[in-house]
Amino acid sequence: MDSHELQEFEFGDKRVTAKISVCPVVNCNCGDMSLEFNSPDLPLEIDLNIFSREITADQDDSLSEDENDHLAEQQFMDSISEKQWEKFFRCYMDMKQRQAAKAGLEDHYYIFDFNRIEKEGELTTYCDVFPFDVPMEIESGRETLTVIDYHCLNPACGCHDTVVEFVNLRDCPEDEEPQSYGIFMLDYQKQTWDLMPGEEEGVIPMAVLRNLVENQNPDFCRELAKHHKKLKELYQIRRMQAKSGSKKSGKKKRR
Repeated sequence: MDSHELQEFEFGDKRVTAKISVCPVVNCNCGDMSLEFNSPDLPLEIDLNIFSREITADQDDSLSEDENDHLAEQQFMDSISEKQWEKFFRCYMDMKQRQAAKAGLEDHYYIFDFNRIEKEGELTTYCDVFPFDVPMEIESGRETLTVIDYHCLNPACGCHDTVVEFVNLRDCPEDEEPQSYGIFMLDYQKQTWDLMPGEEEGVIPMAVLRNLVENQNPDFCRELAKHHKKLKELYQIRRMQAKSGSKKSGKKKRR
């Protein structure tokens, strides 16, 4: 665990302070969080997952040797309110976003499928590679739509095309796919919008979404260009590393 932060919590009728740590892998969104309490009222260190809202498997499988410690763990988990779980989630996201912002590009661990990208034309989703970058959003009536952008990373291709999809993530249940309000092809250099081949207008017409975007985020195309550039730079780093590793493994050992 990495990235420490101190926070106060209510435990029973007392307030205790915990040192919080999250996963050190920059773009890992596992949801694991470690809390270390150094209070006489709660001398406890506990690892939990903010998504499953449970003690992590490793800790749960190896029950504490001290029955009092195990009891304290269960009492603490039972005491966590819905409001506190939401606070944990915000804390986790804030810490991971700060962690990602401070990291160098090469520190973002991601495995690209070179063959599918370069031979089959597979697009790469920006938020899959950089999940803790602040997403682009637009307001449409009472709904907030998140922009999901997909990019071509084939080194042999010099296009400026991006596929952009507008989805409602905030109102989507965790076990369901978010509703898509429209998906389009956009040339961020020429600033032209087109329907995807074979696709019809989505829930919100393209002209309406474009108008919302241009009014609410005048830098939208520049942001897409930055996303594409950042993805291509990381892709090139991983591609060079893969080639370097391949050359080393192919060298014959001297006898």
